[in-house]
Amino acid sequence: MQLGPIDRERWTYACAKQLLERLIWARGAHDGLPFTIIRPFNVIGPRMDYMPGVDGEGTPRVLACFMHALLTGKPLQLVDGGRQRRSFCAVDDFVEAVLRVLERGDACRGEVINVGNPRNDVSIAELAKRLAELYVRRRGGERPLLEPVAARQLYGPGYDDVEQRVPDIRKAQRLLDWVPRLGLDEMLPPIVDDYLARYGEPRPAAPGR
Repeated sequence: MQLGPIDRERWTYACAKQLLERLIWARGAHDGLPFTIIRPFNVIGPRMDYMPGVDGEGTPRVLACFMHALLTGKPLQLVDGGRQRRSFCAVDDFVEAVLRVLERGDACRGEVINVGNPRNDVSIAELAKRLAELYVRRRGGERPLLEPVAARQLYGPGYDDVEQRVPDIRKAQRLLDWVPRLGLDEMLPPIVDDYLARYGEPRPAAPGR
């Protein structure tokens, strides 16, 4: 888990997660608390997140942000050009791993286990392109616009992020006899279809450049 300088406010999220893990570990070491810590890495699937202004407010996660832009005919905003890379894991694969943790409680007790799919390592810009292509295939119209935007402009000062996040899942493979199965080509179409089904007909997309 990486941490940034104190003047980058967004790292409070990572600090809070690490503090909680250390507290749980200490309770296990000193008070006998039985625990297993599961670290999910970018889990996605149908019915994830909300649609701003419809059934929620604020800024959802990146995939929901892109779907909101597609459904409202707005450009897909790429923070700092979308060069950051993430490894997306299907919710089906994630649930299977969690169930195996429950089934193998003794083997997993006291362990910290990363659950994700390192094979689905992709840039945010590439994710936007794939979603836009799927959307056009489903609904037609012009290719949606991808718009680079500075992180400071979108989130204000104090924003910072990891350039690449790829989980080491060797412990999950060893303890759970588990390997994630689904790739992005299988994961993304049901997600796009879910948003289209739940939020109705899209507005006309902005012309591509």
